[in-house]
Amino acid sequence: KDGRCVALKEKLRTLIIRMMEKEGVTHFISGMAQGVDMYTAEIVLELKKQYPQITLECAIPYERQAVRWPEALRNRYFSIAERCDQETMLQRQYTPDCLRKRNRYMIDHADIVLAVWNGSPSGTGQTVWYARETGKPVWIIRPDTLEVDFCFWQELLCFLILPEQLSVSFADSRTVAAKRFPVPGGPANRAASSKPARFFRRWRRFAGFPLKGRWLISVGTF
Repeated sequence: KDGRCVALKEKLRTLIIRMMEKEGVTHFISGMAQGVDMYTAEIVLELKKQYPQITLECAIPYERQAVRWPEALRNRYFSIAERCDQETMLQRQYTPDCLRKRNRYMIDHADIVLAVWNGSPSGTGQTVWYARETGKPVWIIRPDTLEVDFCFWQELLCFLILPEQLSVSFADSRTVAAKRFPVPGGPANRAASSKPARFFRRWRRFAGFPLKGRWLISVGTF
């Protein structure tokens, strides 16, 4: 009944249909977490009436994922699991890394990633970053505005937390873009090894993101 949830579900439905009709997507994977994961799974199941060729896979991080949930949520969870086309259980017992394993499984088996993310350091943020590292396009819905960033990571980085003196809106790609350069300090890019780059590396450590890539931020009007 929450108007924000209704609007988010409608945005998810619109993008899922776009994935099917414009991108040729026929198989969907849900992590079956409370909230967006279950919303998306229910939308796909509802759309199967109109698009019978699509399939839903439930990626379960461990067997007792929903055991301690409220009864109403448990009932929804098991209803989705009963109606899905494929159930993939990553492991039987809970371990501290089981959710990360589930997230990486979904990215590894996806061609396009759809995420609802507010840009803050989180498990969702780490999953989005892993998708970037594997070269997957990521469609990010911002939950506060419902704006969508279509991120193709080889060319554009759509989010970043910058110091106050460099505070800008990354939703507007005309204002800010991020380009991949050689390793900072190299002969072709020594001048670009700047304060934003150093801050970016520190931020990635704080967020828990690996430091494999070297991204520098180019700020200006395009």
